[in-house]
Amino acid sequence: MTVRSEAAELLLKRRRARTNILDYTRFTMPEFRESWHHRKMASLLDQFVNKEITRLIIDLPPRHTKSEFVSRRLPSYILGINPDAKIISCSYGADLASMMNRDVQKIMDEPVYHEVFPNTSLNISNIRTVSGTPLRNSEIFEVVGHKGVYKCAGVGGAITGYGMDYGIIDDPIKNREEAESPVYREKIWQWYQSTFRSRRQKGAAILLTMTRWHEDDLAGRLLELADKNPKADQWEVFSLPALTDDEPIAEYDERTEPGQALWPDEFSVDDLLSTKASLTVYEWLSLYQQRPSAAAGNLVKKEQFKYCHIIGDLLDMGDKQATLSQCKIFQTCDPAVSEKTSADYFVLGTWAQTPENDIALIDLLRTRLEQPKQIPLFRQQLLKWNPKTQWIATRGIGLSLFQFLKESGLPVDKIDEDIDKVSRFIPAATRIATGTVYFSVDLPGLHDFEAELLGFPNAAHDDQVDMVSLAANVIMKNPFKKKGFDVSKMFPSKK
Repeated sequence: MTVRSEAAELLLKRRRARTNILDYTRFTMPEFRESWHHRKMASLLDQFVNKEITRLIIDLPPRHTKSEFVSRRLPSYILGINPDAKIISCSYGADLASMMNRDVQKIMDEPVYHEVFPNTSLNISNIRTVSGTPLRNSEIFEVVGHKGVYKCAGVGGAITGYGMDYGIIDDPIKNREEAESPVYREKIWQWYQSTFRSRRQKGAAILLTMTRWHEDDLAGRLLELADKNPKADQWEVFSLPALTDDEPIAEYDERTEPGQALWPDEFSVDDLLSTKASLTVYEWLSLYQQRPSAAAGNLVKKEQFKYCHIIGDLLDMGDKQATLSQCKIFQTCDPAVSEKTSADYFVLGTWAQTPENDIALIDLLRTRLEQPKQIPLFRQQLLKWNPKTQWIATRGIGLSLFQFLKESGLPVDKIDEDIDKVSRFIPAATRIATGTVYFSVDLPGLHDFEAELLGFPNAAHDDQVDMVSLAANVIMKNPFKKKGFDVSKMFPSKK
């Protein structure tokens, strides 16, 4: 290649670097080894920069270069093409946010950056408060001769007083302890709603990139809100598992078969399988597969679920059959306090207990209602299924509800359980694992019901789990008695 052709090629690469973030990254970071998922992510980031996408969530496994693109290359690229842009960038802690800030400054100080964007520069020295001089420190820097500013903070940190054209949140959760804390998750949510989002200027774009930690993390809440309310922010989602499995593969995922690594040049299948073997199922599914309550849960597994059909009076369980008239019909209820969207659900399940002591969940009622409004539901379900007993968990508010229903003449009974939720669920999980629990294929909300069971004890809600725990407790204490043999002797009561 001649000197002239080399110069022409360099000029072309430089021009391309001004037009899209992937070519910009190639030009300013020639050692970068890209994969197909980087190209897909870069394409979305270009649309984000151009405001074609204004709400974007990127979920990737650890060490797959999401932060290199999102927190280092992206801000410097934005300020290169628009030196008047205002950026707020946040992470889980002030130290990490400051480190990202310094990394962006280093990129913008490099000669190769000025080859691409000669009109964007920073003050040559770190200046904090000199009037009329562009600021430059570990919390904020300004573009010389322009209105552009980059402000960073930890989640919960001070960003009041600053507006943003682009808002970036990279890894708002630090570790498992924070992820499992309802108080901390609520803190992040309140900060996002009241502080971060309120910094938007007209037409602002927001990007959240993270490794999923919990079903109820910031990404989970944003997507749940978007699903429930069409007027809420609607998000473009780019989420990729480290290793494809039996779950459906996203259209944007170039892998086509189970067992394929996301970035095999860096993390081979064997590497990922070794990591998987070293983690709990929940850790693997959340951190590496981006499914914190997905298909192979903690105490029960998807493949353990068995299903039934109701055809007239016939309860068809596939390998077994019984008529509903042969079964004991009973109901179990986990009551709730209020109808607020943040409150627990009221759950009432209807079960058919067969002469073989299998149980089938044949109906499910799940809603948010204040206690006085829950009472008519017991009468409604009594008329619908004519259960022998309606069982209620009497911990907390359940006792007063039980007492009122008892005085009303309904066939209610109570179950007192003084052990923790996980211990309560163990008998039910054991029955599910041994194939003696069935779910009707026509069950209302079957998918959400299964997701809650699979995610327990890490899912956002556990009301349906408690309802199932009650059912296992009921049949353990009230089994069918077969002729010539007392099944109840298999389950001696505690004294």
